[in-house]
Amino acid sequence: MNGVFRDLIDKCVIIYLDNILIYSKTREQHLKDLEAVFQWLQQHRLITKGSKCEFLQQELKFLGHVISTEGIHIDPKKLRAIQEWKPPTNLQQLQSFLGFKGTFYEWGEKQQAAFEALKTLLMSPPVLRIADLERPFEIITDASDIAIGAVLVQDFGNGLQPIVYKSRKMQSAERNYPVHDKEMLAIVHAFKIWRCYLTGADVTVRTDHKSLQYLRAQPNLNPWQIRWLDYLESNFTYKITYEKGANNIADALSIPSAQLAAALQRFYYWPDMVTDVQRYVAACPICQRMKSSHQRPTGLLQPLEPPQRPWQHVTMDFVTGHDVLVVVDRLTKMAHFAPCCTTITAEETAGLLISTVVRLHGIPAAIISDRDPKFTSKFWQDTWARYGTRLQFSSADHPQTDGQTGRTNQTMEQLIRTNCPDRNKWEDALPMLEFSYNNAPSATTNHSPFYLNYGMDPTVPISTNVECQVPRSQQFVEELQTARDKAVELIRKANATARLYADLHRRDITMAAGQLNEATDINKLCASIPDDLAKIIREYPEIFPDDLPSGLPPERPQDHKIELEPGTQPIVRTQWHVTQPELHELRNQLDYLLAKGFIRPSTSTFAAPILFTPKKDGGLRMCTDYRALNRITIKSRYPIPRTDELIDNLRGAR
Repeated sequence: MNGVFRDLIDKCVIIYLDNILIYSKTREQHLKDLEAVFQWLQQHRLITKGSKCEFLQQELKFLGHVISTEGIHIDPKKLRAIQEWKPPTNLQQLQSFLGFKGTFYEWGEKQQAAFEALKTLLMSPPVLRIADLERPFEIITDASDIAIGAVLVQDFGNGLQPIVYKSRKMQSAERNYPVHDKEMLAIVHAFKIWRCYLTGADVTVRTDHKSLQYLRAQPNLNPWQIRWLDYLESNFTYKITYEKGANNIADALSIPSAQLAAALQRFYYWPDMVTDVQRYVAACPICQRMKSSHQRPTGLLQPLEPPQRPWQHVTMDFVTGHDVLVVVDRLTKMAHFAPCCTTITAEETAGLLISTVVRLHGIPAAIISDRDPKFTSKFWQDTWARYGTRLQFSSADHPQTDGQTGRTNQTMEQLIRTNCPDRNKWEDALPMLEFSYNNAPSATTNHSPFYLNYGMDPTVPISTNVECQVPRSQQFVEELQTARDKAVELIRKANATARLYADLHRRDITMAAGQLNEATDINKLCASIPDDLAKIIREYPEIFPDDLPSGLPPERPQDHKIELEPGTQPIVRTQWHVTQPELHELRNQLDYLLAKGFIRPSTSTFAAPILFTPKKDGGLRMCTDYRALNRITIKSRYPIPRTDELIDNLRGAR
């Protein structure tokens, strides 16, 4: 993305991964900048999702911040922790919030009012100001036993105002530092992360550790102190001043929520101390109330209405690992198991369904499936639209919608495991396994799928010598219709029972009409924006498609390359020896990924060996060994830009 918009970056565009922020000083200029961005998107065949686009905004959310003409402040949702901060009940909690020390605990109406007022001030925008590189900077730092914190501030004429906050946990080795080294670590860390602001500027550092004022004059410094001072002296112009901890706003960044075990270990010790503390916290009612809630899943069960005749509605799915297409009739529960290959395409799937189902039972009125790329492809939808078949898709990441096929898949896999000890010959046994499944009575309908579909039970070895009276034609039709009507009734009853038990573990949710929109076409997008902008957008319909394509994007010229350490060459490792099963799995996975559009043939000068690790289900997991390449690669050659550096470019934008 940065390469595509290199001519617009830092002029009117900010790129962060796949997010594009366009900023301008006037509305007229903004329309020109938008059209320039659309032209680049069109030229490089890039598309956007209209429902996620926002235009002509004077206030918007970007990377966890709310940006407006007044400044930058934190997203109110992220301030919820401050808003829900409970009133302190002891001195330690009060020190964590305000940094007060050495006072007697007293909490009354006056203190409660001040507490609420301070929370309101902390949440009042703008919390953060955009840095002014012409003004001096101040850094306020602090350190605790387990974390360090820092705040970058500037005086804009009405007192110090924060630019950015930063805190992090100490590493295990850093926790062993003496107090003055922990405080110095916070200072050095602040200079490193805010180097883009502080290089060439006058900086004042405020710390609550007085001895750091005289660190330069110390005769005996340890190695890391010498290294820290050398870094600061050679890159920055700064001075360190002392400020009492009670007035240090970085205190709350370095002291997180009370950790009872760590606090007790400062003053007490007994055997199994940590275990006792864990048990106490687990039994503490206040601690349990403060944990995140685990609610029942939303949405009550909504069973599908059973069809009125066999093979009117079918469900279908692929069984991964065995490469079988499973098609189930929703009325009779009859199933067909069709072997296929992992790399089967949408066209081949349609042909397989026609030869398996349409040839025997006719064209279904509805097909229910998951959102496999083959089932959502243009070819699949156009093919069944010509036959008048309605396609219904299960909700994404919610396989319960098509639970019938999922249950049939489990039964089929159990039959394969039970009846096919030689896993390499399961395809030969699949027809008889399908026969066994369709001959077994369904727990829902009380009849076998075979009987409900054909009106009689199949001939099996145990019934070849049993005499059978042929019923009269009218009686046969009536009994078959009665059985099918009974099947519909039993399916509805089973659905009601399943819904009753399922809803015990769910909660109802009401959705307003139009609340969720799967996609927004260009007409809907243009209906909600001014006419002058809509006119520009209508000239670029290809970058606002109704349906997002699946698979890999189209091939484009690439200028990215892997930067290697000086003196090293591209690595082309010889493939380790693989067994026949591993070679078979490798070919299957590569064919599958190529057919899905997840990968394409590579022209890279690098090569890395493939190895396989066993999975719990007996299969093989393919892994690529990049360790040799990682050892010679220059680290962080293309780092993700810092959020504060990106937002600095917005000065003067409207």
